[in-house]
Amino acid sequence: MTIALMQVGRSKRGKGHLKTIEAGGMPRLADLHFPIGGHRFRPCLEDILQMIWFEFGIDVRDTALGALGEGRVRFRERQLAAAVGDDPDIAALELRRLGYSVESPATPVVRRIERLTAL
Repeated sequence: MTIALMQVGRSKRGKGHLKTIEAGGMPRLADLHFPIGGHRFRPCLEDILQMIWFEFGIDVRDTALGALGEGRVRFRERQLAAAVGDDPDIAALELRRLGYSVESPATPVVRRIERLTAL
């Protein structure tokens, strides 16, 4: 990945990587921005740890898979709750589609479009 970052173009982020190289540094994997999942649904630490485990064959304890799964569930539950707050009307529509009874509040909740469009 660092070799690929050393050969970037002149995009906004690419210029930053080139400045690092010109200053004698090396781009780092931590410098990458993965625009996946939007503001809320990015990979969590457990996803990254599992990828490292599977891809690089690191040694882990027998309990690792269970611990990663539990952490992933906690992260996704928090993110889902926050996402509902970003667009409660969509959440209510889906809950109604699933058969839940959902009442709209007396004061409408404003949709947070800046959260929905964020990288």
